[in-house]
Amino acid sequence: MAALPLKVRILQYAIEKGASFTVDDVMKDLAAEYPNEKMFNKKLINEYIEAMIGVGFLKNDDLELDADGELIVHAIVTEYGKERQKYMK
Repeated sequence: MAALPLKVRILQYAIEKGASFTVDDVMKDLAAEYPNEKMFNKKLINEYIEAMIGVGFLKNDDLELDADGELIVHAIVTEYGKERQKYMK
């Protein structure tokens, strides 16, 4: 079975998780599904999450800075984002 496009899988992941998550959580939890995918990288996943926040599928749940001063966004799926699940079947 072919893997879902990464952007779709991230939204599906958010819906299934039902709780706050970070880019690092996505990287850890989905790595086995995309073992040889060049697009499976932190920068692109972060861009996808930011885009989904921008269109209202996800929202910021918390923000923090890591030890290097980099922003860590904790995102959570919105009700609007959950409604998109009907297109994933």
